[in-house]
Amino acid sequence: MSVIPPDWQGPVDTYNAALTRRQGGVVVLEGDEGSGRSRVLAYMGESADALGLAVHAVGVTRPDGPTGVLLRLLASVRPYLPAEQAEALGAAAAKAIESAGGTARNQLNAALADALATLSRTSPQVILVDEAHEALLPAIDGLLALARALATEPILFVLTMDAAVRTPRLDALRALSERLTVPPLTEP
Repeated sequence: MSVIPPDWQGPVDTYNAALTRRQGGVVVLEGDEGSGRSRVLAYMGESADALGLAVHAVGVTRPDGPTGVLLRLLASVRPYLPAEQAEALGAAAAKAIESAGGTARNQLNAALADALATLSRTSPQVILVDEAHEALLPAIDGLLALARALATEPILFVLTMDAAVRTPRLDALRALSERLTVPPLTEP
């Protein structure tokens, strides 16, 4: 398991306990470049996995398409869905890839929200998104839509963001979340 500073164990335990009580939410791990946000995110995922919670870890990569992070999340959840729902989710993804319009992306977001809600009925879900601040606007809108649509479900979204990157959409995600500042790494 990843090693994190001892003062992070309390918050990690708090979120895991909330999930075992079937409560979710949104957490943003903020810090400067090189602060260890990804390390804390990995530890949160490992801790949730050790409790038997379903963990879906995705990251934003450059260059990434408008829905890249959402398609990686889809690929992570699809194998656990009933066949008919997995097929419908795949069809929504195909339309979103083919289309440049917002309607297909909105349908993908809705199908992904339904899929996550379905999975959360049997086990709390943990969605880890590394480097969310690097996502293109449609993907950020999708993450925002998912967080809003699933606010009452036992789903915990944990996103890492560079504290210096500010946009209206990222700030909207921050407003939905509990924000935790990751201090600079002290080890070489």
